[in-house]
Amino acid sequence: MTIGVDFEITDVRFNGVFVKLCLWDFGGEERFRFIFPKYISGAMGGILMYDITNQSSLSHVHEWLSVINGNDIHIPIILVGGKADLDKYREISYKEGLKVANSLDLNYFMECSSKTGENVEKIFEKLTEMMVKIAIVY
Repeated sequence: MTIGVDFEITDVRFNGVFVKLCLWDFGGEERFRFIFPKYISGAMGGILMYDITNQSSLSHVHEWLSVINGNDIHIPIILVGGKADLDKYREISYKEGLKVANSLDLNYFMECSSKTGENVEKIFEKLTEMMVKIAIVY
């Protein structure tokens, strides 16, 4: 569990080039929300994540997105359903997650498992692709 903010740096290979990503992981608890706007001001992309085994976690995606939109930040955002390895405990269907992503006009949707590694690299590759396309335009 992330308490407050965690920071990681990782390299993603994109079109034969390594792109260095600086990742800020914010705790999903409301008590940490006050620090979020300060950190996202220079962001080039985002991942909003919920737990597929916890219905209420999906409702928090709307709240986090409202904080991003309230700061007038226009970046590619991927919605990710986590804990895909716990399918037998699933409370949120893939179809429901996709529907939320589409209704919020998010750029992409995927499910993953940090335990098994399923789709984890794909998420960062997709986000990197979207961020690089935007950077090229500027």
